[in-house]
Amino acid sequence: MRGLRALPVLVYLAALVGFAGEPGALSGFPLDDAWIFRVYARALAHGDGFAYDGARQEAGATSPLWVVATAPAQWLEPLGTAAVVLAVKAQGAALGLAAVLAAAAIARRLSGSARVASLTACLFALDPRLLFSALSGMETALLVAAWCGALAAWLARRHALALALCAALPVVRPEALVLLPLPLLVWIDWVRGARIGPARLAWLGVPLLPALAWALFCLHTTGHPLPNTFYLKAHPFRFGAHELAVVWRALGHQGLVPAWLWLPAAVAFAWLPWRGRPPRAWTAALLLSPLAYLVAVAGSRTIEFTGYYWARWLDPAAVLATLPSCALVAAGLVRLADRARRARAPGHAPGLAQAALVVLCGAVALPHAAAAWRERRFHLAADARAIDALNVEAGLWIARHTPEGAVVAVNDAGAIRYFGARRTVDLVGLNDADIAFGRVSREDALRSADWLAIFPGILGRTPLAVPIAAEFTARASLEVPVAEYTVCPCPEQALLGIYERNTPR
Repeated sequence: MRGLRALPVLVYLAALVGFAGEPGALSGFPLDDAWIFRVYARALAHGDGFAYDGARQEAGATSPLWVVATAPAQWLEPLGTAAVVLAVKAQGAALGLAAVLAAAAIARRLSGSARVASLTACLFALDPRLLFSALSGMETALLVAAWCGALAAWLARRHALALALCAALPVVRPEALVLLPLPLLVWIDWVRGARIGPARLAWLGVPLLPALAWALFCLHTTGHPLPNTFYLKAHPFRFGAHELAVVWRALGHQGLVPAWLWLPAAVAFAWLPWRGRPPRAWTAALLLSPLAYLVAVAGSRTIEFTGYYWARWLDPAAVLATLPSCALVAAGLVRLADRARRARAPGHAPGLAQAALVVLCGAVALPHAAAAWRERRFHLAADARAIDALNVEAGLWIARHTPEGAVVAVNDAGAIRYFGARRTVDLVGLNDADIAFGRVSREDALRSADWLAIFPGILGRTPLAVPIAAEFTARASLEVPVAEYTVCPCPEQALLGIYERNTPR
């Protein structure tokens, strides 16, 4: 029994080791956004709150809970950046493991079988999207862990814990606000047939408190209830054929099973008479909450399936949507093994239909999963190397070659701010509410800068190109071959230039 419980842990750890085997996978982050989180986490760890530049508070972090959770990693800075990066990745790996254990708990409650639970968790642990997210330095693994944990706690009738975990979801990702019906279903299940006293009534408001606190902070800081990034990257909600196609493709994109297998697996999961007999509302939440989240993302964002920049919005729901398929395959294999062991008559072939179904599903899904594994494993290291070669090196150059009082304007605002340690102006506005909401124009923000660290291929197509060419002189450039810039198919981001103002401001 202990061996069965330990098996998913061993499989998950082995998968992480295999995933992190390429150079660069453990020494850097595959997105510059992860370094933005490090900027806020460092400020919080040093007592400056949610500050991006100096002590001024900003609402540039889309995941305040991830900032809080990883702020202690910044206390390792005296040991070097590598120690901080490894600490953040270790936290992500621990959260991924928590999601795997929650999947095991769900399968155990449903099936009443330790073998089904162990096999379900082992399959879930192999999802390349979960493994990539765990090592990405981003908040994705935190959302998956809290979501899976809430569903596991609800199924175990630990309603207070489920509500507490539901409360975390909107402060991990703002799109998780669409999951607020989930804690309502938990609360209704908790109070069904019981007297509703003041204490239980008060629990109904618990899931709203963290989101309300963060909204009040954003309102106080920027005048808007959501982070700057939401307003700059989101568009008015729309949902049509294109968005539906995005949702459908996201279910299987670089995951364990193709998208077309999700629907039959969901139907079979809902139809199967599980021994644990979960509440219908619970089953509906497991199957439909990922769809609701994906619809919210696809309807409010422009999504491209060309890199983790877009996938990190989709991955939490897509990973959770894989859980029913994992449980079905595990239950089928265990049932097949039991029937084969009980068979005595020569030539008897028990469970032939189940065996054929399991083999067919495995045959269809295995090439898809193997290709996804190769793709995500490659990008974890290659994307991190590209970010190191450009963004991190630019920040280090700024730290070495500019005076301490210099003002640096950027259009990628993570690693350059983190390593450059200079007053930094985010020309995009993700970390500057005045720019984000039009209180300061980008032209005026540019006039305040002594130095620029930008992608000229991007800003060269904007109205800023003329004043940049007239007022700044190139001092350094960092470049990687276009083929090695694997973060996205964006050749204009393979060259980063550093410029100095011609005359003092």
